[in-house]
This record gives sequence, C-alpha cells and structure tokens, in this order.
Amino acid sequence: MIALEEIINKIANGASLTAKEVNALIDKKVAETGGNISRTGAAMIVAREKNIDLGLSSKIPQKS
Repeated sequence: MIALEEIINKIANGASLTAKEVNALIDKKVAETGGNISRTGAAMIVAREKNIDLGLSSKIPQKS
C-alpha cells in the first residue's frame, strides 16, 4: 500500500500544488463523502481527478 505522504507528494509535484493545497483537496473530498472514506482513499481520488499516476496499476493483478 502506498503511504499517504507519498501520494500527497506525487499530487503536489504532478499538479504544481503545495502540500497544503493538496491536503485541502483531500479534506474536501473526505467531507463530500460524509467522512465515509479514509484520507488515503480521498487522496487516491484526488490523484485520479488530477490525472496523476500513482503507479498502482502494475500492482493490481490482471484478470485473465
């Protein structure tokens, strides 16, 4: 599993944002879901919305 701080850094670097801005986007996403997702889950959603590749697809087994 990828660490939250690593996701934040990848989003910040890929989207030219500060870590503070990324954390605000994550907090907003958690609030939008009524707190039903973790900060890590919210960060993954933010990364996807910003088209940031977290390199996770190669770690997911492919269906045959």
